[in-house]
Amino acid sequence: MVPEDRSRFSIVFWDFDGTLIPFDSEQFLLESLFLQPGRRSLRSLGARLFVYGDRHGWDPGLIKVIYGRCLRGIPFSALEGVCVRIAAHISEADRAAIRALAARVEMVLLSCGTADLSRGTLRAAGLADVFSRVEANRLTRRKGRIAGIERRIYLPQTKVEIAASYGVSWERVIAVGDGLTDLPLLDHAGLPVLIAAGARADRFAGRGYHVVPLLGEAIALIAESVS
Repeated sequence: MVPEDRSRFSIVFWDFDGTLIPFDSEQFLLESLFLQPGRRSLRSLGARLFVYGDRHGWDPGLIKVIYGRCLRGIPFSALEGVCVRIAAHISEADRAAIRALAARVEMVLLSCGTADLSRGTLRAAGLADVFSRVEANRLTRRKGRIAGIERRIYLPQTKVEIAASYGVSWERVIAVGDGLTDLPLLDHAGLPVLIAAGARADRFAGRGYHVVPLLGEAIALIAESVS
């Protein structure tokens, strides 16, 4: 369902994990670096703890602390290959559609994830210039290595506060997400788009969201809404 007034939207806030990519990039990073078969260390134990806690709804502030400690001392260059692998999960068709959409409406990436992973993935996918800003948690750096993480966005309400700071009235906002950390923002947006399928989609029935199963369908809905 598309609102009748299709000219009223002026900005799109996109989630990253589970939305632009079909999985959690922070879990993917730690699994790639530390959870390969045969690797056993305190760092791999911390990575397992993070992945478990992230999947089971542990306190998000604590989760980010564990994540930052797991990455401490790792060269920033280690992220590059992981970002290339993450970008491979964005199809060429979706990349082209995202580029076309960016020519018609401002788009901002607003994520509880890692800005460095998001930016690296967008560069690898040829999408570095399609988002006017990337709002996420930044890794801190010391002598070319990761020193920790700046915990800026890890609560769902923070997304609402940052979106509101852009000064756009809510009826002119499109928000796209996939899960619990996106719901407060979706509840405010004039056009809330939720990417979910099967039982997950059924769980959000009746909340007024535009529920689609795939990224491509979300892009098409937004393109029609801003045409």
